[in-house]
Amino acid sequence: MAFYPGCRSFLNKEGWYPDGPLLMLLAEKDDWTPSGFCVELSKRDLVRDRTEAVVYPDAYHGFDAPDAPLRQRRDLPNVPDGTAHFGTDESARKDSIGRVTKFLQDNLRG
Repeated sequence: MAFYPGCRSFLNKEGWYPDGPLLMLLAEKDDWTPSGFCVELSKRDLVRDRTEAVVYPDAYHGFDAPDAPLRQRRDLPNVPDGTAHFGTDESARKDSIGRVTKFLQDNLRG
């Protein structure tokens, strides 16, 4: 499972694929680790059959944190202008908890 991972570096690695099932939980409004790179990666031939990418359209980075108001973080070295938003999106948080639970049940049997 990966919550809002940074997938940009994997796009440059031809032939990269996950060793096992991969669930990526992404925020469309994420300006810290943009979801587009992971969505693109999830569509590759070697990755597609092992990966599920879920994008929450109204969520920002940190959507799964409990009770975190939306705010900005500054001085981030890996963000173009050094500033990114993060905070809870309760709908995405609830959905992601359900997906994580199901993913673990489906993949950790026995």
